[in-house]
Amino acid sequence: MKNMTYVMGRTWGYLRPHMGAITATWVISVMVISIQALSVWIGAEFISKVLRLDDAAPMSLDGAASSSGVAAFMDQLVAGALTRATPYETLVASVTALFFLGVLMAAVRVVKLYIIAYVNQTILFTIRKTLFSRLTHLNLSFSRINRPGEVASLFIQDVNQLNYLFIDAADRVFMQPIRLAVALFLMASISPRLTLMALAILLPGGAVIHLVGVRIHALTGRMMERVAMVQGHLTEYLSTVILARALSREELERRKFDSETDANRRLMVKMMLMDAMAPQVVNILFIAATSALLIIGGRAVLVEGTISGGDLVKLSLLLPMVSYPLEALATLYVSYQASSACAIRVFRFLDQQKKPLPEGERRVGRPVRNLAMEKVSYGVNDMDILTDISFSIPAGAMLAVYGPSGSGKTTLLSLLAKFEVCREGAVLVDGEDIKNLDGVYWRKSLGIVTQEPLLINAAIRENLLYAQPDATDTQMIDALSRASLWGDKGSYLPGGLETEVGNRGDMLSGGERQRLTIARATLHDPGMMLIDEPTSQLDHDSRMAIRQALLNLKKGRTIVVATHDKLIRDIADYEARIENGRLVHFGKTENHGDE
Repeated sequence: MKNMTYVMGRTWGYLRPHMGAITATWVISVMVISIQALSVWIGAEFISKVLRLDDAAPMSLDGAASSSGVAAFMDQLVAGALTRATPYETLVASVTALFFLGVLMAAVRVVKLYIIAYVNQTILFTIRKTLFSRLTHLNLSFSRINRPGEVASLFIQDVNQLNYLFIDAADRVFMQPIRLAVALFLMASISPRLTLMALAILLPGGAVIHLVGVRIHALTGRMMERVAMVQGHLTEYLSTVILARALSREELERRKFDSETDANRRLMVKMMLMDAMAPQVVNILFIAATSALLIIGGRAVLVEGTISGGDLVKLSLLLPMVSYPLEALATLYVSYQASSACAIRVFRFLDQQKKPLPEGERRVGRPVRNLAMEKVSYGVNDMDILTDISFSIPAGAMLAVYGPSGSGKTTLLSLLAKFEVCREGAVLVDGEDIKNLDGVYWRKSLGIVTQEPLLINAAIRENLLYAQPDATDTQMIDALSRASLWGDKGSYLPGGLETEVGNRGDMLSGGERQRLTIARATLHDPGMMLIDEPTSQLDHDSRMAIRQALLNLKKGRTIVVATHDKLIRDIADYEARIENGRLVHFGKTENHGDE
């Protein structure tokens, strides 16, 4: 019950802006129900009169009403509208009326389905947009603990499952009870005894449907987790395919994937079986109710004489109007249980991420002059990563941050870029805490180069334009020149700006990939650069090329580079050594020798 209240409360928040459209579908639903009821009466009168179940006379005002109240009124209405001079003319009028009612019902249903589809997809779009907005503001620790495939599954698979929670469900919840009430009311106006008998046979299906729905809810939650695992495994394998082949682990990866997909297959079979049970239970009960109605109702016509043959036909035609809403509500209940399991995953993700990184109000558009950290500490959960870090460098200086792997160098750069926010202390730019600066605009004033060269599978040109869409060829060539990828005699790349980089930059050497990311980071001429391990695992020539690129960039820029490479440290103005998250040395660069 707690989960249902939570899901319905969140669902209402998305439905509320579309209540005008939803109300329109409700009006159309009432029209459809009215047309169906009228069609039943016309069809019943047509069958009873043409097939002479009651008498050989044509439909007439005098012989129309064998019942009383609403049923009598409906008899009079239909008879008055369709009675003609001969039975054949009455037949033609009845068929014509049924045809035009069918066309009208089809037309309004198309309008209704369009409204439902439009609102449904608009809501799903809004949810995905909100999810992605949250994703773009998350700190980097989120991506460290969640596999990309699992997040993608949430965006696609789980959100797709929310269809039944929105206008489709709202329509069914409104329409089916009305259809059920109208059908029962009309049946009761003909024979309350037969109506209660049919209802008594149909209602026990509710208990079975509830049990099926509860089981579906549990299975859906497990299945979506499995789907996320499969998608996560797939994306992880695609990103490490070279490693798997280098270590001959293809068979292991196949077995892992087969095991995960097989578990998903078994859950899906169980879910499909459960999903099929609910409507079939209603169908079986409908067959039982129809059989009982025909046997007991036939006795009332042929033996007792308490109702007419026409009334029995009407009851038989109205019974599906009772059964269909019950089947639709049963399907809706089961679908709701499946959708609510996914909704809980989606809404809890949104709730968990409701507090993105704090963004200041002031925007930054001027060059950075000086940079400092004052007693900065940062940690994740109960684990300290940086503790009491303090230093200061002037504008235009280059700081080399070095130390053992895992000492906190990358985290320090993340704090400077405002990917993360320090727990204690302050990161200062010209004496102002960057917590007061708008994070997006702050990063636009920076040039950021990550340890792993992150490239898109496209040409050099597209990779550079990703950073600055309006850059000219001259600007791009200047950036490549500063990164030592373009010399006086032309490009060091075979196709110049049109050189393809391949998936994850695999068509370039390691040094070329890193220099391309440096060129991309400098395309907008930033006043400050943050560079993480630019020469990691590169050969001497590539390291020298990157060293030269950094020398080209030093003029007029503040640079902070995390590195263990003495070639890079030697060209820095200042150096800071970090061990176990603490600053153990800071000062002007000295000749340390290789570490």
